[in-house]
Order: sequence, then structure tokens, then C-alpha cells
Amino acid sequence: MKAIQHHKGSRKNYAHMEQSGGRQTTVFSDLTGFLADLDMFYLGTASADGQPYIQHR
Repeated sequence: MKAIQHHKGSRKNYAHMEQSGGRQTTVFSDLTGFLADLDMFYLGTASADGQPYIQHR
């Protein structure tokens, strides 16, 4: 994934987010309420080695 980000020119932004701890790992009540009102959404997660997984819910 990082190689693709580098190829497409977005790796620098993602690296900055990773260094600053910008990953949200908790669903807070405001997000829970927002999601509850939706008919569908995409949920993106990644494995410990960085492999992405996108789910349509």
C-alpha cells in the first residue's frame, strides 16, 4: 500500500499522519450517532502489517 501511495504522490501526507498518531481507533458517540442515521457506509481497517480491508455496510 505504501508503494502505491508513493507512486501516486500521497505517501508524504500519510507518513505525516502516521508519525503524528492521527489514527482514530475508537468510535465515539458523535460518530456512532452519525453512522446510525446512514443507510450505508464504507468501513476501512488495516491489519497489523498494514494491509487494508474495506467493507460496505
